[in-house]
Amino acid sequence: NLQALQASEERYRILAQNVPQLIWNARPDGFIEYFNQQWYGCTGLTPDTSLGWEWQTAIHPDDLPSTLEACNTTLSTKNAVEVQYRLKRADGIYRWYMTRALPLLNAQGEVVKWFGICTDIHEQKQVEQERTALLEELESKQKLLEAVLQQMPAGLIVAEAKSCRLLLKNDRVQQILGEDLLECEQLKENHESHYQMFYPDGRGYKKEELPLARSLLNGDVVNAEEMELLCPNGNRKTICADSSPIRNAEGQIMAAIVSFHDISDRKRIQKELQESNQTLSTLISASPLAIVVMEPDTTVRLWNPAAENLFGWSDVEVLGRPVPIIPEEKQEECRLVRQMLLSGETFFGVETYRCKRDGSAVFLSISAAPIYDDSGKVNLMMFILQDVSDRQQA
Repeated sequence: NLQALQASEERYRILAQNVPQLIWNARPDGFIEYFNQQWYGCTGLTPDTSLGWEWQTAIHPDDLPSTLEACNTTLSTKNAVEVQYRLKRADGIYRWYMTRALPLLNAQGEVVKWFGICTDIHEQKQVEQERTALLEELESKQKLLEAVLQQMPAGLIVAEAKSCRLLLKNDRVQQILGEDLLECEQLKENHESHYQMFYPDGRGYKKEELPLARSLLNGDVVNAEEMELLCPNGNRKTICADSSPIRNAEGQIMAAIVSFHDISDRKRIQKELQESNQTLSTLISASPLAIVVMEPDTTVRLWNPAAENLFGWSDVEVLGRPVPIIPEEKQEECRLVRQMLLSGETFFGVETYRCKRDGSAVFLSISAAPIYDDSGKVNLMMFILQDVSDRQQA
């Protein structure tokens, strides 16, 4: 039996000396009794600086507390242990190793010896660390992207092409639509939606005609498409949508994105402005007084019917041309009037005369005011001219 045990130990030592891993064994209390040659070659240590508890000098200081804690735990529980740490090589460089230790138990369940093997996992650890760093960076960028998307004034939806499943939407979607968005599978299915979309001419959209669906299914790029939205509460909104497909490197459609704005207020203001302009145009056309609008260089931009009746020139003859009603002797007066208007002054009831198409003079009471552009600069001048010839003759 003694010879068999000695032979077994010899086989163990021969095996331990010929494997690439670092092999060790220890007494039941953890005292290291043996390291194979690979340990000494790797660490540059000697038996005197390795056996017993001396091996701890090879462990990275930051990893030593957790390593000792794992060792103490396994010594008390008699369970196998696996621990990772950085081991200092003979060249002074630390590399990651993983140690597995197993107890050899006797018939009474007591530990007779501990056997351990240390495996170089440095490349694997680096890959894991790089993967973790990439995942953290990806998560950070995703959070940043989501934060940016949530701050966007437009509603934004991203859907997957393969399943038409909703991938992403920001809070503005619900604010604009007035309800939570239904799943994008409805783009392919004949489900009833809680809201309806209409073309500007009143025709209803089919689901496959929606901008997002066209980008998903056909690869269409949709720009500034105006749509009428009938909300669940009966209100109507006008939205302006842009959508485009998202393709992979092979040009295949992987997803699509749509963004849309609520332009109801803008459309309402445009309508009110249009109605106001129409009203103003009607008033100008129906005015019994001549109304003329011209640029600072006297180019005529508006010439109402009363002006045509008063002076004899039609709007076709004067629009886009210098005003024809100023006689030669009134050119300096006209220049001074323009100068006053360009400086922001207005005047009312100034009496003077101008000439008609037939060359005769017509006495007028003139009121004038500047018209400003968006930058606050005078770009037009408006004149209201009343024929006072009868009063002058009287």
